[in-house]
Parts: sequence; C-alpha cells; structure tokens
Amino acid sequence: MGNTSSTALASQRVRQALLALQVCATIIALVSAGLFVRAVVHGFGGGPGFDVDRTVFVSIQERLPGWSAGTVYRPEQTVQRIARLREALQAIPGVQEVADGLPPIGPSDRFVIKKLKAQERDYDVSVAQLRGSPEMLSVLGVPILRGRSLTAADSMAAPYPAVVTESLARRLWPDGDPLGQPLRAPVSRYGPFTVVGIARDFAFGSLTDPGEGAVITAQPNLNGMTSFFVVRTEQSSAVAASISRAIHAPSVTVATGRDVVSRDIGRQRLGAWFFTGFGLAALLLGVGGAFGLVAYLAESQRKEFGVRVVLGASMGHLGAGVSLPRSFLLQRVWRAACSRLLWCRGSSHRC
Repeated sequence: MGNTSSTALASQRVRQALLALQVCATIIALVSAGLFVRAVVHGFGGGPGFDVDRTVFVSIQERLPGWSAGTVYRPEQTVQRIARLREALQAIPGVQEVADGLPPIGPSDRFVIKKLKAQERDYDVSVAQLRGSPEMLSVLGVPILRGRSLTAADSMAAPYPAVVTESLARRLWPDGDPLGQPLRAPVSRYGPFTVVGIARDFAFGSLTDPGEGAVITAQPNLNGMTSFFVVRTEQSSAVAASISRAIHAPSVTVATGRDVVSRDIGRQRLGAWFFTGFGLAALLLGVGGAFGLVAYLAESQRKEFGVRVVLGASMGHLGAGVSLPRSFLLQRVWRAACSRLLWCRGSSHRC
C-alpha cells in the first residue's frame, strides 16, 4: 500500500513538472517572438533618423530634344532641366519644399568615402558623401545641432563647406571643436571640405548595416538624363499619387519614406511575420497542451472524484485539496476539466 501511494505521488509530481515545463516553454517562445517583432517594428533601435512620414523621393528620367545615342548633355542643359522639374514639383498641391538629392537609404550611385584625414590623422571609415541642393537636410527633417546649414553660395566655394553627422564629428574630433576644421578624402573627386555644421545622425545605405556617418555638401547631382528629388509634403501617400499624375516623363519613380524603409528591411519584416505566427502557434499549442495534461490528471483521479461526489462534494469544491502549481489560470483549467469530466459521466456520476 505504501509503495502504491509513493508511486502515485511520484507520477503526479512528474505530471506537474511536465505541465510547468510546457507553460515555461510557451512563455519563452512568446517573449522571444515579441522581442524580435518589436526590434523590427522600431527599426532596430535607432530608426532612419529622417522624417519618413512627410518625405517623398522622386526619380525622373527624360530625354531632351535632339537626344540620340551617345549624347552628352552640357551642364547648363542639365541645370535648366532640374530647375524646370523642381518648379513642376513645387506647384503640386500638398508639396511644401523640394530639394535635389538621393534617398539616404537604398541602392544608389552616391559616393562612399572609405578614408578621411582630419587633424593630420588618417581614419578608415565608411561614410556617405551626400550631394544635393542646400535645403536637402531641411526637407529630410534632419536638424542642424551646431553651426549653420548649407547655402546656395556654398556650391561655388572652395574648399567645399560641408555638414557632418554628430557621430562622425565625435570620432574625428573627440576633444576639439569640429566647426571650421578642414577635412580631406584622399580618394574623393570632391574636396577638400571645411566643416560648417553638425547635423543629427541619420541612417544611410541600409538600416541593417548603417555607415559611420555622412558628409553633406551643396553640390548638384548632374547625372545625365535622370534627376533625383526629395520632396517634403503634408501627407506623403496622397502627394505621391499626385506627383505620378502631374509629371509627364518616360520614367517617373515615386516612393514615400515608408516605402524606402520597408524595402530596406523587407527580409527582416518577413522574419517578423514568421516569428509572429510561430508565437501564436506556440500559444495555441501551449494552451491546448496545458488543458490536455490537466484533463488527463483529472481523468486519472476519477475514482477519488467519485468518492467525493458520493460524500456530497459540489463541482466547485471537487478539486479542493489536489496539489497543483499555484497558478490562478491552472486552477481554473483544473476545475473546468473536473467539471467537464463529471458532465460527460452523466448525472449518475459513474466512476
């Protein structure tokens, strides 16, 4: 009799341990999936750094009259075309400001600097040289923290006035004032630079593998037949549709800031959806497994329940005195399983 009781007690403890293990595994799976999804939703902690909700990026490709294969446009022709397209974009309702420039995120032909020289020291870095009209940072919603922003006169100055991002300034001048300091890029066609302002950090290239900073100059992007613009709007989605209808050109590509970010982290978002489904499946399996195990415990004590019912125990007190993990949820599942067991046995309470 003693051996039978000890065996039953050991079996009950094993079942309780399995129940607790399944609940813990379900919680761990849910927390892991939630953390991964949260990381993707919040843009890997830092975010893009520019105003994605009010920014639209436009790429317009057109051929000027007299074009033929091998035609090389003169700079003044390209400048006139860019000015005409900017006026057309500025006239669209909902457009607040227009600047020349490439999107900071996504594939493009912008120049990436691999080496910089500051304070007579060479630094191996990976920074972007973003070229565009002086108001490009303002249109992107990137504030100037120190110094001044770029002006139209800076496009003709030598050395080139430049704005650097905050993290790059801290690395190149950890103990000094970056403003007014010379900056050289030995392998760059553009430069040397003079730092006139420090801007807030923003991501370039990719959110998953951002660079160490950016050097922004007021230089036009004279890129053949293709012109790139950054547009600041009141509502990016509505204005993006208006731009596609208003600009008549052989090729017009319009993308909101959200579109650019979504394309950049597309794989990560796919993984987030996968982990969301994995978390929901784990929750369903955990709930089903916990209820099944508790129901099995109730079934294994059928004879004991029969004795209690005969002695006058109600369904609400049927599970009293049974050793279970101290959890309100598990106790409710336990009582539901007991009640279901008696309901299936009928009013005669056959045990």
